[in-house]
Amino acid sequence: MKLEDLPAIWSEQAEEAVIGAMLNEPETVVDMASDRLTSADFFRPSHGVIFDALVDMRHIGIAVDLSTIYTYMDDRRLLDAIGGPSVLGEMAAGTFATLAAAQHIEEVRGKSLLRRLQGACCRVIASAQDAPHQVEEVLGSAETEIQRVVDAHMGAQRDQSVKSARQCAMDFVENAEKLHGKKNTYNGIPSGFYQLDLLLKGFQAGEYIAIAAAPGLGKTALALNLALNMASKRKCPETGTDLRPGYRVGFFSIEMNHLQLTNRMISMIAQMPSGTVRTPQAWTNHDFDRMAIAAENFATLPIHIDADGFMTPEKFRSRARWMKKSKDVEILFVDYLQLFNLSGKAQGDYDLEVTRQASEAIRQTAKELGIPIVVLLQFNKDGIRSGRPSMADIKGSGKIVQDAHNILIMHEVADEEPQNGVMPIQLTIAKARESERGTYRQYDYHGAIYTFKERQSHTTSGREAYHG
Repeated sequence: MKLEDLPAIWSEQAEEAVIGAMLNEPETVVDMASDRLTSADFFRPSHGVIFDALVDMRHIGIAVDLSTIYTYMDDRRLLDAIGGPSVLGEMAAGTFATLAAAQHIEEVRGKSLLRRLQGACCRVIASAQDAPHQVEEVLGSAETEIQRVVDAHMGAQRDQSVKSARQCAMDFVENAEKLHGKKNTYNGIPSGFYQLDLLLKGFQAGEYIAIAAAPGLGKTALALNLALNMASKRKCPETGTDLRPGYRVGFFSIEMNHLQLTNRMISMIAQMPSGTVRTPQAWTNHDFDRMAIAAENFATLPIHIDADGFMTPEKFRSRARWMKKSKDVEILFVDYLQLFNLSGKAQGDYDLEVTRQASEAIRQTAKELGIPIVVLLQFNKDGIRSGRPSMADIKGSGKIVQDAHNILIMHEVADEEPQNGVMPIQLTIAKARESERGTYRQYDYHGAIYTFKERQSHTTSGREAYHG
């Protein structure tokens, strides 16, 4: 099925009536039409050209009548594009009531949305025919296509992105009133690490937070620590008390399966070595009781795990939307970005294209769903270029640095050796909106139980020289 083979959805009478009303009553109808339509909503290109000219004239303050519109379009060599100057006179002929103009504007807009839906359906059908075995990718693409038309119909993009100064000021005051006088309460989702929250003020809605590290430093363990902290409790904004359970968390694991992740989180909750957790045959009765209690506590947490090992950007967006809609998750974790795959062939370097598409999907999804997304990143396989890791060492760093709101880099604390299985880890803020670049916090990573414990900040601000 091709779009050009389908009957056109449009109303010539409605389009001509809108243009005629704009010519006859520009002070009222041009503003009304420009608020609901764009030139792309007109089926006939010549109508869109005249529409744009009238809107431009209105915006720059040129009085609209047949003489001025003729001069304006003649100066810009647009008359031939509409079929000659006589077309303007024909459309201006007759009288058009403002009420009728409003009805015709809605008809033009409705026909335009139906054409867009028609086109979306044709693209979905073509996608299904081209990739019959890639079901989830096709479904994700179909959902995106239809959602765009729905958003246009509901005016979601315009209504959500444009606010007056008064609305913005009211939002600011309302937010300030909720937080005023309440210590350790943030507008974003707290990480559960006191010093880190002082710097970031929590993970903010709609943000893309990246955590980068070399292999073996515990970045997955850090993400699980954050997920458990967030899911375990939240602050009541009215009383400041802890509420249990906490925030609803979604965790996408491309690297590990459900059981591997569960073993790690049970180890954290029970504070028992992972080797013990993985060998039930060696448990004592006391071990069994501790594991049962840890499992029961874990079962009460609002954590939802997606462990699909073949994740594409399209599949991620579709599943993230589903998780938000069905589970009402408030934050997502992704472990890790460079393990994404592509549903089709890449143009150019495959790894760079994976990173580009995955990073873009994460940025758009965080904004669309209005929740923070925490993404784990791997460093280049060639290792650190200089003595200290920086954003340039992240695999596919260009697109990630452009997209991410916050970038945190994990590395070992200089001049400190691991002792008794505890690794000193430093988390440096390479990019952030709410914190100063170069600030850092230090942790002790207890690898046997996958647990990070925050050290007391050894300086007032945690600031140090940092070149990323």
